[in-house]
Amino acid sequence: MEQQQPSDPLQRRIAVAVAVVAVLMGLATVQSGNVSQAMQLALVRSADYWNWYQSDKIRHEICRYALAQSENLADTVPADRAARLQPRLAEMRSQLKRQREKMEQSRVNAERHDLALQKLSQRDDQLDLAEAAFSIAMALLAMASLTLRRWLFRLALTPVFLGLLAGLASFL
Repeated sequence: MEQQQPSDPLQRRIAVAVAVVAVLMGLATVQSGNVSQAMQLALVRSADYWNWYQSDKIRHEICRYALAQSENLADTVPADRAARLQPRLAEMRSQLKRQREKMEQSRVNAERHDLALQKLSQRDDQLDLAEAAFSIAMALLAMASLTLRRWLFRLALTPVFLGLLAGLASFL
């Protein structure tokens, strides 16, 4: 059985445009799914690092309090006993410093993942915009196919162009 070719060149253009838009929409959908998965991972890691920051902050405060109490105790005991406490106080100061550094590193890691999440969210929004533009283009192309209006075909190319821009912008 022989297939009939559309006689009107507009019908052929519309058919090609529909195929191209369908491919572009599929690519945008796949990429949007990948970005969504990366966002979920970044969100989990961000929450983990903020939780570590909070636990490090609590440890830091406990160390600070214990050091302050020990220094107060050292001030109330005779000098010979206070001298014996000095190595322990120095160790506590060192531990306090390490805990402060650990807390700061946890904060930096959490903020880094928050920033990654923001960037991924922006990419996801751009891909969502691209998908919406391609969907609008498909609807306009369907109407152009039914009515065979050239102006409607040209109008349908506008959201295709906008979808391309949004999709490409998501990679920048």
